Amino acid sequence: MKFSQAVYEKLIELVRERPSPYDCKLREHKDQVLQKNLWKTIADLMGDKDITGDDWKKIRRQKRDAFLKKRKELYGQSGSAAKSVYKGPLYDQILFLCDHIPVPRFV
Repeated sequence: MKFSQAVYEKLIELVRERPSPYDCKLREHKDQVLQKNLWKTIADLMGDKDITGDDWKKIRRQKRDAFLKKRKELYGQSGSAAKSVYKGPLYDQILFLCDHIPVPRFV
């Protein structure tokens, strides 16, 4: 499914306002019933009746994984030369996840 950048931005903002999907320190993070209801609420707020909460959850996971891949590329290997990496249009909006995801380490 392809959406406009505005739709992805709205999804990111809705997730940012509700930290339980990404903050594993919260008790609600492990409550599957609460998570299912949360994603149903997000699906309702997104406004597209054909797309379920599970679909939005998968889309959010894809965006998160792409963000983590770019973040890893930006950090690079210790001692390696800097390289130019295109971050993508949503990278700066997803930066709030950095507080909840450890910095990639290279050995």
